[in-house]
Amino acid sequence: MKTTLSTSYRNMQLLLDQMSTRLSDLRSQSASGLRVSKASDDPGAVRPILATRAQMTQNTQFLSTMSTLGDHYSIVDTQLSNVQNLLVRAKEIAVQAGNGTYTSTDLATLQGQISQVKTSMVGLANAQVDGKYLFAGYKDDAAPFGGDPPVYGGDANHQQIAVGPDQSVQTNVTGNELFMGDANNDGTTDAGSINIFAVLGDIETALGSGDASGATAQLDNLDAAMDQVSKYQGQLANYANSVDMAKSATQHTQTALTATLSHYQEADLAQTLTALTQQQTAYQAALTVTSQISQLSILNYVK
Repeated sequence: MKTTLSTSYRNMQLLLDQMSTRLSDLRSQSASGLRVSKASDDPGAVRPILATRAQMTQNTQFLSTMSTLGDHYSIVDTQLSNVQNLLVRAKEIAVQAGNGTYTSTDLATLQGQISQVKTSMVGLANAQVDGKYLFAGYKDDAAPFGGDPPVYGGDANHQQIAVGPDQSVQTNVTGNELFMGDANNDGTTDAGSINIFAVLGDIETALGSGDASGATAQLDNLDAAMDQVSKYQGQLANYANSVDMAKSATQHTQTALTATLSHYQEADLAQTLTALTQQQTAYQAALTVTSQISQLSILNYVK
């Protein structure tokens, strides 16, 4: 009988330990809201949980990059709009030069104005954000334009930034293609393209020599220059739209991943509380039975 009682007591104690562990787990789940907080809670869920977390972390990085890119495109677009405004001003000056009543003094005044436009244009061509030159290609640590007439010192490379596992977008326009009309960076203006600085310089020279017709002769080139800037402005707008679409898709994916992670990791609060109540009741009952067994002795059976 002693052996039977001892065995029963050990079995009850083992059961109590198991029930206590389960009760502790349920209390932890109800407090944290997590069904799986350590690998032993559900070994089969560990791999999908880790994979989902890794993908969510990657997506968070992409979303941060895309938010920064949105600001970048906005800044570049503003700079290109400023370039357009200067070209419009240059056209106004060239048109004024065609006024047959203008004297050499008037033309000299216009020359001073076009010189200011050219200086401002160089300033825009050397625009920088956070210490990086916008129109220098990969060589964005140094001003791309210098000298008079301005010479391009950057390169022809387009910067690419990943916005998804298999998607990258172009983030820049190079100064040689935008301002010099030299997309291949071979030192000569491409056919059908415009060297904006050369056009402004020709207007400046013509006005300085009193040649009004020489200034007005550049009107078509100024229109072509505006079209050239608009082309690159449109390209960047397309890239910005691509980023917006990628950002929206990634946000939707992130929402789906959050639901997946919740499915594997989070506890059903209602079920957990019900199980906790049942476990507490069972544990108290087991404690009572164990207490009764521990009080038994051979005398209880002799009586």
